[in-house]
Amino acid sequence: MEPYSKFQRRLYESGIIAYRTDMGWAKPKYELDEVDEAGQILIAEQDEIELGAFPWARTVINNWRSSHAFALNTFQVNLRTKTRLVSKRGFVAQRIKRLPAIRHKLERMPHLRLSRMQDVGGCRAVVPTVANVRKLCTLFRQSQIKHRLVRETDYISTPKADGYRSIHLIYRYHSGMTKDYEGLRIELQLRTQLQHCWATAVETVGQFRQEMMKSDQGDKDWLRFFALMGTAIALREKCVPVPDTLSPDRKLADELQYYVQKLDVLNQLASYQTALRITPKLLGYPDRRRRHYFILRFDPDEKSIVVTGYKKNEVEQASRDYQNMERTSFGQSGPNVVLVSVDRAAQLRRAYPNFFLDTSLFLDEVRQATKPLPAHSGEAG
Repeated sequence: MEPYSKFQRRLYESGIIAYRTDMGWAKPKYELDEVDEAGQILIAEQDEIELGAFPWARTVINNWRSSHAFALNTFQVNLRTKTRLVSKRGFVAQRIKRLPAIRHKLERMPHLRLSRMQDVGGCRAVVPTVANVRKLCTLFRQSQIKHRLVRETDYISTPKADGYRSIHLIYRYHSGMTKDYEGLRIELQLRTQLQHCWATAVETVGQFRQEMMKSDQGDKDWLRFFALMGTAIALREKCVPVPDTLSPDRKLADELQYYVQKLDVLNQLASYQTALRITPKLLGYPDRRRRHYFILRFDPDEKSIVVTGYKKNEVEQASRDYQNMERTSFGQSGPNVVLVSVDRAAQLRRAYPNFFLDTSLFLDEVRQATKPLPAHSGEAG
């Protein structure tokens, strides 16, 4: 008997979690051209959509999202095992791409088709050093896994112009046991703690400013500041700087200091943290530690986050609440909402720091990067 199967099925069809339940794993129910059509409906203008087309598209996309759960779980278990071999201080997080994020990416990349989107299912390993990242990448290259490595992008050796740095591995799932998930793409991100704190800060500022800064969209001064900080962290890690951030006419610390003062960076980021009102439900009370599902509802206008925890047998309510919140906030500039599942509540802040606006480490790096260089030192170029 499976008393919660119908409720867990709702959770899978919403593409919320990537954990197995008693009823098994969600499977793709639609042809790839239907998935692509649903993606186009998602980004179409309201007056261009036929009556009933959007609910159909949402159903198709939710099934496509949740169908990545099985393959994603396979990779995150592998990644978690290899991360432990590399560093006891590393951690792994996974997620199914949220509907608003899918929509934004399709709008930003008009030629992309949803069936070929590489990061619908993604997991990330964060380890202390670049050497750890390289070793972790090597472990995957040398492993005997049967899945096909489609692409490896090294944003550490060749940083993106906006300052983003990490290594991405794109795999196509392959199994000799079942064809249901054959060919599904899963993205692995391997990054250091400093690279992770940079990405967290970008997303934090983007959330408060309601700008997609992690997609290189938003205020040009903030974008320049983050590109410069990308180089500051790269130099600290003895790696290649971000393109067009080092000038013979101006020292990196001086230019950074200019933007730090102009944007009031230290006070802005610090105020985000002090203004944040986290309800004590999640970690403040012992009984909350037994919760398995958590809805995080972030309101940039109120500068607050509300966390609601659910036990395993409350999955029906978690699913219903999440879908109602997502439907309400979809396409609006108001609260962002996400439902996550973690083994222990204490992992939540570390695995999803952007939802708690934890920019402490990044603030430390800003202060370090804006210190005047010693007289005998020169900048890497």
